[in-house]
Amino acid sequence: RSLSYMDGFLEMKYEEKKCPTDVNKTLNARISFTCNHEAGVGSPELIAEYDEGCDLEFAWNSNLACPPHYMVQCSVPTSKGFVDLSSLSLPHENYQVELDNGDLFVLNLCRSLVHTNQTKCSYKSAACLIKEGDLMGENLGQVHSSLTVDREGSPFITYTLGSVCTDSGSSHTHLQTVITFECAPGVYDSVPEFIEFSNCHYNFIWKTAVACPVKTVMGNCSVTSPESGFTFNLTSLNKPGGWRWNETSHHVFNHIDVNICGALEHSGCGAGVGACDNNKLNLGLANSNLTLTDGKLELVYPGGQSYGTNGDVPAETRIKFICPPRRMMGSSGNVERDGPWRFTWKQTKTLWTYYLDFMTDLACDYQVYCDVSKDNVVYPLTKLRRHDSNYKMMDMSGNGNQFVLNICGPLVAADVPSSKCNPMGACGFINNTYIGLGKVQDSPIVSDNDELVIHYTDGDRCPHGLFKWSSIVVFRCEPNMNEDHRFGHPKLISVDEENCEAKFEMTTILACKNITRFTKIQEPDSCELYHPGKNKYIDLAPLRRQENYKIFLEPGKSQEYFELQPCGSLVQSCNASICKVAPGDGTPALSLGMMNDVKYYPDSGDLRVRYLDGYECNANTRQKFLTKIFYRCDPSVPDGQSEPTIMADGLMDCVLIIEWPSRTFCEQHEIDTYERNHRTSEDSTSSTTESGGDYIDDEGGNHGADPFIPPPHIDGHDSADSAQDEVTEKEVSGGGSSTWGFLIAVVLLLCLGVYVYKSDHARHNLGRILTELRARMPVYLGGRAHRDSSFLISGYNAPSSGFLEDDDDYTT
Repeated sequence: RSLSYMDGFLEMKYEEKKCPTDVNKTLNARISFTCNHEAGVGSPELIAEYDEGCDLEFAWNSNLACPPHYMVQCSVPTSKGFVDLSSLSLPHENYQVELDNGDLFVLNLCRSLVHTNQTKCSYKSAACLIKEGDLMGENLGQVHSSLTVDREGSPFITYTLGSVCTDSGSSHTHLQTVITFECAPGVYDSVPEFIEFSNCHYNFIWKTAVACPVKTVMGNCSVTSPESGFTFNLTSLNKPGGWRWNETSHHVFNHIDVNICGALEHSGCGAGVGACDNNKLNLGLANSNLTLTDGKLELVYPGGQSYGTNGDVPAETRIKFICPPRRMMGSSGNVERDGPWRFTWKQTKTLWTYYLDFMTDLACDYQVYCDVSKDNVVYPLTKLRRHDSNYKMMDMSGNGNQFVLNICGPLVAADVPSSKCNPMGACGFINNTYIGLGKVQDSPIVSDNDELVIHYTDGDRCPHGLFKWSSIVVFRCEPNMNEDHRFGHPKLISVDEENCEAKFEMTTILACKNITRFTKIQEPDSCELYHPGKNKYIDLAPLRRQENYKIFLEPGKSQEYFELQPCGSLVQSCNASICKVAPGDGTPALSLGMMNDVKYYPDSGDLRVRYLDGYECNANTRQKFLTKIFYRCDPSVPDGQSEPTIMADGLMDCVLIIEWPSRTFCEQHEIDTYERNHRTSEDSTSSTTESGGDYIDDEGGNHGADPFIPPPHIDGHDSADSAQDEVTEKEVSGGGSSTWGFLIAVVLLLCLGVYVYKSDHARHNLGRILTELRARMPVYLGGRAHRDSSFLISGYNAPSSGFLEDDDDYTT
């Protein structure tokens, strides 16, 4: 045995003279230890086997492989609510932010950096700057205090005691890092964004949904996390026969049966009961109101049988769903099985509560950090993760097998063909059977042959029982973007049913080496900018206008404003691309920079244009002002109507950040899709308006237009309407003769009535005639369908022939 440490790798080699599978060979084993702050001692996992089992490779995640590290609380109350950022604190890897010049920031949150072969930083640091060619990164600060809140109610954290500050004009002796968090609903996969370095402070802004105040969300046995976008779906745990928890107390055997999101059947506790004990006591009524609060999944069954001397203490059952801890036994994955794990109860004067902890993989958010770095280049694969639908593909060999896949996260539960696919990251319909092809448990890596790959492990067990299914996804560079699939689409490469392994390939621009590197602008007065994310040039000329754009600092309060043109000729007030103008105080306009370079941000789709060499904004460091404009696609903003605005917190001592939405940066198919949808919406609104819309009667009933009746004509009349109008006009024109005829008819009827009234014989004959006439009239006078030829005779219905049709059948 030998333990060695080289270039950030901690490895143990083991050699035995005889291999168990071949005594003529030696057994060689290599164990690679990796740091995980929360793994405990851990255990080895077999990851590769060669030479008929005589050459083995193991991976061992353990906190014993970590140098000393520090952690602080990662939640804080704010004026807007309680904010919990714990899910952003990574115990097994770090965040990486690539700079425009190729340097790399390495950061973590609320803890020291996780020690890896990529870190090259002081083990005490929580933020580090690695410059190209440097053997050791610069310490930008250590964890000493937890989250705090600024005056606007935004949480932030400060890392202090970094490397020595060399700015003689700064009041700080060491470098510091400040990360400010901004609530951004719906933004799940983001990283910190570097803003500026000033006064020995490195400032970052992190826009994420996790920074929003904690709230409880509820769903019908499934619920979507507002922090990560992951949907927990527990519908497959519904078992009418119940999940049983057994226990023995004082030599008495007891059990409790519980169903998930549904009632128990044949429990003996009554209808609608979701939890029942062996004494047939109702412990709570079932429902499917699954809740998620601060990462905790729970079902509450209220309405249990009352207790107490007066029977006035109600009971309820609270089921908490827990992701099983990973306990490795070889490559077998989780030891724990789905089902009840622990049962407790608590009694108060007003409530008797039963607590049941339920272990299930469905409570695990199998999402991993998906960005990969190598040689200071970050590959932003996180953008490939889907939250609404899965990638779908066919086996092109013609065998009918089908596959669904997600990247760096589990399959979207609402878009899987079978509950057997949850919580896998890949699933296949192979030989008419749904098979889980592996869970997402580890981040992507750069393989030995320089390929970007991610492995999914711990899938369903193979038919021969020796292995479990696994999958590998290989990412390859494809700079040409597809109109239908912006970042690419995976395809199946092979399925090895003997070794139970599936292989997929995904060609994407996000796997290209220089996708996030900044591109120098060779002609600063040109309006043609190269877009690395689209692999083509974008023309900014449609955004130019004769008068300069003006952005006022405080409209109505201050006369200061920024003046700019997106490209082409310079703004004459300061002879630069962007100027700061303060009219009235006699100071000349200040240059805020000249167009220098562009950079693509795949996570947001923005194209950043940077303007450098503005006026000197720090006399001590001789730092010059710079401006960043973030352009993004917005098909709703036509060219000529888009306006640049200052981003929230976008004005600092030496930096101005502007955002500019416009359809100039949209693909034609994005514009066409928007206009088609917008036109459809307008047509629907117009149709509703012209037809008068729905109306409400006196009793509150709502009467919409009948879909089988054409809408009335507004501007003209059709032939039927015209014919009806003609008939009406003719009747009106002949009104004189019609009136005299009507009067004569009325007089005759009155005379007939007097005759019938005074003559018994006449009354009898009239009654017989009316009875026979009614018996021979069409059945619709009796309320029946017109197609029924029955007659109403002596008060009952007699069918003319055959049986009643099914749709006419009825029961009296």
